[in-house]
Amino acid sequence: MAIGNQLTELVAAARKDGWASGTGKLEVLRVQAQWLELTPMASRRGQSRVDVLRPVDPGDAPRRSLSATYGSGAQPLHTDGAHLSSPPDIVILSAESPSPVPTMLWRGDHWRTPYEVRENLAHGLFIVDDGTARFLAPAFGSGRYRFDPGCMRPADSRARRAFAYFEEALASAIAFNWTEPDQVLVLDNRAVLHARADAAATPERELKRLMFRVKKVERR
Repeated sequence: MAIGNQLTELVAAARKDGWASGTGKLEVLRVQAQWLELTPMASRRGQSRVDVLRPVDPGDAPRRSLSATYGSGAQPLHTDGAHLSSPPDIVILSAESPSPVPTMLWRGDHWRTPYEVRENLAHGLFIVDDGTARFLAPAFGSGRYRFDPGCMRPADSRARRAFAYFEEALASAIAFNWTEPDQVLVLDNRAVLHARADAAATPERELKRLMFRVKKVERR
Protein backbone atom coordinates (compact mmCIF):
# COMPACT_ATOMS: atom_id res chain seq x y z
CA MET A 1 0.00 0.00 0.00
CA ALA A 2 1.48 3.35 -1.00
CA ILE A 3 1.14 6.06 1.62
CA GLY A 4 -0.19 8.99 -0.44
CA ASN A 5 -3.21 9.83 1.68
CA GLN A 6 -3.48 6.29 3.05
CA LEU A 7 -2.27 6.77 6.64
CA THR A 8 -5.90 6.72 7.74
CA GLU A 9 -6.30 3.24 6.24
CA LEU A 10 -3.00 2.06 7.69
CA VAL A 11 -3.93 3.14 11.19
CA ALA A 12 -7.41 1.66 10.85
CA ALA A 13 -5.93 -1.64 9.62
CA ALA A 14 -3.45 -1.69 12.48
CA ARG A 15 -6.21 -1.12 15.02
CA LYS A 16 -8.16 -4.00 13.45
CA ASP A 17 -5.38 -6.49 12.70
CA GLY A 18 -2.56 -5.41 15.02
CA TRP A 19 -0.29 -3.97 12.36
CA ALA A 20 -0.24 -2.75 8.77
CA SER A 21 2.54 -1.91 6.33
CA GLY A 22 3.13 0.33 3.34
CA THR A 23 5.77 2.53 1.74
CA GLY A 24 6.28 6.25 2.05
CA LYS A 25 8.45 9.06 3.35
CA LEU A 26 8.58 9.86 7.05
CA GLU A 27 7.90 13.53 6.35
CA VAL A 28 4.66 12.56 4.61
CA LEU A 29 3.64 10.43 7.58
CA ARG A 30 4.11 13.31 9.98
CA VAL A 31 1.92 15.58 7.87
CA GLN A 32 -0.70 12.86 7.44
CA ALA A 33 -0.77 12.32 11.21
CA GLN A 34 -1.76 15.95 11.75
CA TRP A 35 -4.98 15.26 9.84
CA LEU A 36 -5.92 12.37 12.11
CA GLU A 37 -6.88 12.27 15.77
CA LEU A 38 -3.27 11.48 16.67
CA THR A 39 -1.24 13.32 19.31
CA PRO A 40 2.53 13.01 18.74
CA MET A 41 4.71 12.23 21.73
CA ALA A 42 8.38 11.84 22.60
CA SER A 43 9.82 8.70 24.16
CA ARG A 44 11.69 10.79 26.73
CA ARG A 45 11.25 14.31 28.03
CA GLY A 46 13.16 16.90 26.05
CA GLN A 47 13.90 14.56 23.13
CA SER A 48 12.81 14.72 19.52
CA ARG A 49 9.52 13.12 18.59
CA VAL A 50 11.40 11.19 15.91
CA ASP A 51 13.48 8.40 17.44
CA VAL A 52 16.38 6.95 15.44
CA LEU A 53 16.84 3.28 16.33
CA ARG A 54 20.19 1.64 15.64
CA PRO A 55 21.97 -1.40 17.09
CA VAL A 56 24.29 -0.24 19.88
CA ASP A 57 26.58 -1.91 22.40
CA PRO A 58 25.33 -2.08 26.00
CA GLY A 59 27.92 0.44 27.18
CA ASP A 60 26.69 3.02 24.68
CA ALA A 61 22.98 2.51 25.30
CA PRO A 62 20.71 4.61 27.55
CA ARG A 63 20.03 3.13 30.96
CA ARG A 64 16.89 1.03 31.30
CA SER A 65 16.76 0.55 27.53
CA LEU A 66 16.68 -2.90 25.97
CA SER A 67 20.00 -2.17 24.26
CA ALA A 68 21.60 -1.65 27.69
CA THR A 69 20.90 -5.32 28.41
CA TYR A 70 20.82 -7.02 25.01
CA GLY A 71 23.11 -4.77 22.96
CA SER A 72 22.78 -5.46 19.25
CA GLY A 73 21.55 -9.00 19.89
CA ALA A 74 17.99 -10.25 19.65
CA GLN A 75 15.54 -8.32 21.79
CA PRO A 76 12.63 -9.70 23.83
CA LEU A 77 9.05 -8.85 23.03
CA HIS A 78 7.98 -5.45 24.35
CA THR A 79 5.64 -2.53 23.88
CA ASP A 80 7.06 0.91 23.19
CA GLY A 81 6.84 3.64 25.81
CA ALA A 82 6.17 1.18 28.64
CA HIS A 83 8.06 3.50 31.01
CA LEU A 84 5.54 6.29 30.43
CA SER A 85 2.51 6.76 32.68
CA SER A 86 0.41 6.93 29.50
CA PRO A 87 2.12 4.91 26.73
CA PRO A 88 1.54 5.52 23.01
CA ASP A 89 -1.40 3.88 21.26
CA ILE A 90 0.09 3.89 17.76
CA VAL A 91 3.73 3.35 16.80
CA ILE A 92 5.05 3.95 13.29
CA LEU A 93 8.37 2.43 12.27
CA SER A 94 10.05 3.55 9.06
CA ALA A 95 13.11 2.23 7.20
CA GLU A 96 14.68 4.17 4.34
CA SER A 97 16.71 1.11 3.28
CA PRO A 98 15.94 -2.62 3.29
CA SER A 99 17.42 -4.68 6.10
CA PRO A 100 17.91 -8.42 6.60
CA VAL A 101 17.00 -8.03 10.28
CA PRO A 102 13.26 -8.55 10.76
CA THR A 103 10.95 -7.10 13.38
CA MET A 104 9.16 -9.86 15.28
CA LEU A 105 5.45 -9.25 15.92
CA TRP A 106 3.13 -10.89 18.43
CA ARG A 107 -0.51 -9.96 18.82
CA GLY A 108 -2.19 -10.82 22.07
CA ASP A 109 -5.85 -11.73 22.43
CA HIS A 110 -6.32 -11.13 26.13
CA TRP A 111 -9.88 -12.36 26.46
CA ARG A 112 -9.11 -15.65 24.71
CA THR A 113 -6.07 -16.23 26.89
CA PRO A 114 -6.45 -18.91 29.60
CA TYR A 115 -7.92 -17.54 32.82
CA GLU A 116 -4.81 -18.11 34.92
CA VAL A 117 -2.65 -16.26 32.40
CA ARG A 118 -5.15 -13.38 32.29
CA GLU A 119 -4.98 -13.16 36.06
CA ASN A 120 -1.19 -13.03 35.98
CA LEU A 121 -1.19 -10.32 33.32
CA ALA A 122 -3.90 -8.19 34.94
CA HIS A 123 -2.98 -8.57 38.61
CA GLY A 124 0.75 -9.22 38.69
CA LEU A 125 2.55 -5.97 39.47
CA PHE A 126 5.75 -4.71 37.89
CA ILE A 127 7.99 -1.94 39.16
CA VAL A 128 8.26 0.49 36.25
CA ASP A 129 11.32 2.76 36.30
CA ASP A 130 11.04 5.83 34.06
CA GLY A 131 14.43 7.23 35.06
CA THR A 132 13.11 9.82 37.48
CA ALA A 133 10.41 7.93 39.38
CA ARG A 134 9.03 4.44 39.86
CA PHE A 135 5.47 3.22 39.83
CA LEU A 136 3.58 -0.08 39.88
CA ALA A 137 1.67 -1.34 36.87
CA PRO A 138 0.37 -4.66 35.51
CA ALA A 139 1.29 -6.11 32.12
CA PHE A 140 -2.34 -5.71 31.03
CA GLY A 141 -4.69 -2.99 32.18
CA SER A 142 -7.19 -0.48 30.77
CA GLY A 143 -7.48 -2.61 27.65
CA ARG A 144 -3.79 -2.55 26.74
CA TYR A 145 -0.49 -4.39 27.17
CA ARG A 146 2.47 -2.76 28.88
CA PHE A 147 5.71 -4.73 28.91
CA ASP A 148 9.40 -3.91 28.57
CA PRO A 149 12.07 -5.92 30.43
CA GLY A 150 14.40 -2.94 30.16
CA CYS A 151 12.37 -0.71 32.48
CA MET A 152 9.99 -3.17 34.17
CA ARG A 153 10.88 -5.58 36.97
CA PRO A 154 8.46 -8.16 38.42
CA ALA A 155 7.37 -7.28 41.96
CA ASP A 156 5.46 -10.48 42.75
CA SER A 157 4.98 -14.08 41.66
CA ARG A 158 2.15 -13.30 39.24
CA ALA A 159 4.31 -10.73 37.48
CA ARG A 160 7.13 -13.26 37.25
CA ARG A 161 4.75 -15.68 35.54
CA ALA A 162 3.59 -12.89 33.21
CA PHE A 163 7.24 -12.19 32.38
CA ALA A 164 7.77 -15.87 31.53
CA TYR A 165 4.60 -15.86 29.40
CA PHE A 166 5.97 -13.11 27.16
CA GLU A 167 9.35 -14.84 26.95
CA GLU A 168 7.63 -17.97 25.66
CA ALA A 169 5.40 -15.96 23.30
CA LEU A 170 8.42 -14.90 21.24
CA ALA A 171 8.53 -18.41 19.73
CA SER A 172 5.15 -17.78 18.08
CA ALA A 173 5.92 -14.24 16.87
CA ILE A 174 5.66 -13.42 13.16
CA ALA A 175 8.65 -11.97 11.30
CA PHE A 176 8.06 -8.72 9.46
CA ASN A 177 10.78 -8.31 6.83
CA TRP A 178 12.13 -4.95 5.72
CA THR A 179 12.47 -5.68 2.01
CA GLU A 180 11.68 -2.33 0.33
CA PRO A 181 13.04 1.22 0.49
CA ASP A 182 10.94 3.63 2.56
CA GLN A 183 8.95 0.82 4.09
CA VAL A 184 6.56 1.66 6.92
CA LEU A 185 5.13 -0.51 9.69
CA VAL A 186 2.21 0.79 11.77
CA LEU A 187 1.62 -0.98 15.09
CA ASP A 188 -1.28 -1.00 17.51
CA ASN A 189 0.91 -0.60 20.58
CA ARG A 190 -2.00 -1.50 22.83
CA ALA A 191 -2.40 -5.01 21.45
CA VAL A 192 0.91 -5.92 19.78
CA LEU A 193 4.33 -6.61 21.24
CA HIS A 194 7.36 -6.50 18.98
CA ALA A 195 11.07 -7.29 19.06
CA ARG A 196 14.09 -6.68 16.89
CA ALA A 197 15.83 -9.86 15.75
CA ASP A 198 19.59 -10.27 16.17
CA ALA A 199 21.33 -7.31 14.51
CA ALA A 200 24.89 -8.03 15.61
CA ALA A 201 25.96 -8.69 12.02
CA THR A 202 24.08 -5.65 10.66
CA PRO A 203 25.27 -2.58 12.59
CA GLU A 204 24.05 -0.29 9.80
CA ARG A 205 20.38 -1.17 10.40
CA GLU A 206 18.36 1.96 11.10
CA LEU A 207 14.70 2.56 11.77
CA LYS A 208 12.94 5.78 12.63
CA ARG A 209 10.01 5.80 15.00
CA LEU A 210 7.00 8.03 15.58
CA MET A 211 4.67 7.50 18.54
CA PHE A 212 1.14 8.80 18.97
CA ARG A 213 -1.77 8.76 21.35
CA VAL A 214 -5.27 8.41 19.97
CA LYS A 215 -7.83 10.76 21.51
CA LYS A 216 -10.54 8.15 21.73
CA VAL A 217 -9.50 4.54 22.21
CA GLU A 218 -12.07 1.83 22.62
CA ARG A 219 -11.34 -0.81 25.22
CA ARG A 220 -10.70 -4.33 24.04
